[in-house]
Amino acid sequence: MVPHTILLPVDYSAKDFRAQDYAKIVSHLESKHFAAFFISDYLRIKSDASRLGRSDVYRSVESAAKKLKLDLKFITCPGSLPSLWYQSRFADLMILDLLTLDNARALNRLHAEKFFDDFGCPILLSGSLPEDQEDIIFLFDHDPSSLVALKSFLALFGEISKNKKLTVITINSSDGPGVYFEESLIHHLQQIFKNVGILPMQKTDIVSHLISFAAKATKPILIMGNLAQGLFNQESSAEALVMNKVSVYYSNK
Repeated sequence: MVPHTILLPVDYSAKDFRAQDYAKIVSHLESKHFAAFFISDYLRIKSDASRLGRSDVYRSVESAAKKLKLDLKFITCPGSLPSLWYQSRFADLMILDLLTLDNARALNRLHAEKFFDDFGCPILLSGSLPEDQEDIIFLFDHDPSSLVALKSFLALFGEISKNKKLTVITINSSDGPGVYFEESLIHHLQQIFKNVGILPMQKTDIVSHLISFAAKATKPILIMGNLAQGLFNQESSAEALVMNKVSVYYSNK
């Protein structure tokens, strides 16, 4: 069986690397390989690893992974950010810890440095563990990237999520073919999830509306296309995700 490849940046969890949390996120996948790396190898930023000492973090991460019998190795040939984007095309997912406010502020800085701009695999910004999440929110904005995110999520987490509540947020559109596609999409999702709801929204100020809606849900995971980067534009938006324990699963492509 070909293992799923999970990219794992460790810079912002270096002070308290929770290998067990990452293991739980993908515990249902029979075969997986973690490719760990330091974001600071690709961007000129300060991180926990910079303050604690890179070699100490390296040993700590590998030791924690070994205790849990995780297949984890560090990317050995770091280079420019485009080289990381290229490697991401061969990965199934990248997981970034979003469990503390410090990481939320880092998220805003990473966005400003264009770290997320051209990743070739979906990204999970983890605000809570999968078993704690009760609500799934999928934004269908008629962009192909949102469908890529959905298909990837279903492939990796669909089986363990089918009993959770799914809300499909649709962007109001007068486009006839778009309406027909939405109907087909909803029908498809109803074959997978037992509880599917639909909520139309206006595209105007969609990011703030999404955050407000997610804040009322129970530890939700928000599935989106590349419109998700709008969540990172302001530090306040990123902090709102953390405060409300919202996870974001999205794709650029």
